[in-house]
Amino acid sequence: MKKRTVLLSAISALTLLLTGCGSADSSSAADSSKAAENAPETASVKTIKAATMGSPSPYIVVEEDGTVTGYDFKVLNEVFNRLPQYKLETVVTDIGSVFTGVQSGLYDIGVNNFSYNAERAETYLYSFPYDTVSYVFLTKDGSVKSFEDAAGKSFHGTAGISVTNAIEAWNEKNPDKAIKVDYVESGTNIAQEVYDGTVEFTIMDKAMAVEYEKNYSYGLVAVDVPAEEAKTIADNSWTYYLFAKENDALRQEINAVLKELRDDGTLTKYGKEVFGFDTAPDAAQYEKPIN
Repeated sequence: MKKRTVLLSAISALTLLLTGCGSADSSSAADSSKAAENAPETASVKTIKAATMGSPSPYIVVEEDGTVTGYDFKVLNEVFNRLPQYKLETVVTDIGSVFTGVQSGLYDIGVNNFSYNAERAETYLYSFPYDTVSYVFLTKDGSVKSFEDAAGKSFHGTAGISVTNAIEAWNEKNPDKAIKVDYVESGTNIAQEVYDGTVEFTIMDKAMAVEYEKNYSYGLVAVDVPAEEAKTIADNSWTYYLFAKENDALRQEINAVLKELRDDGTLTKYGKEVFGFDTAPDAAQYEKPIN
């Protein structure tokens, strides 16, 4: 289980990625190798570099020994177990360097629970999805089941992230039912703030809400965000690996295996192991790539 310091930054890191925000040119150099361990070390085996920022948990976890785990890499390692012509090497760096490194060819794959957005799709290729993200309202009493229920209630949000953007859009369209938004820096433990009464509710990725409860036993009530309101948070509900536009051949090989993992129940198995519930995308998502 990850340490508290990683968990405290998880919400803001994830929502940042969902909006496609964040770009930095500097690269931190923490490399860890984890890959198709059954692949023979021969001249015919090609090394594939996957870059990640190393969070948020439980999607991506960097253990004390430097091993990168979590759901995203549980799936990716299984993909490369089925592609013995490759050896997977994992590089932990800052999020800006994940994007620029994939685009420049320094890295072959970007791995960070990425959702789809149209602007990003102009620069990168998306794999088939490997996870379904859902959102919940967190309160002490379960009283918030929609944005309308949250009218007049207090909420802490980080400017520019997807959940905050969705609430701002709601307030603009519904000034008579506005939600009270106070802005905070990234890294704030908003679940803790709901628990201690600093704010009345928050919106969180469901898997991360389960992770918080598992680690801290807050006893908060999670209610699924309605589908139409969830669409205002993210363009769609699936997550993908990213590739450079020139790397379609590798994407196609990985896509073939991701479809296998969906069809043979591996994605369902991993979702239940890591999150406690099935997050495998529906079969229709594997008919053709999203871009």
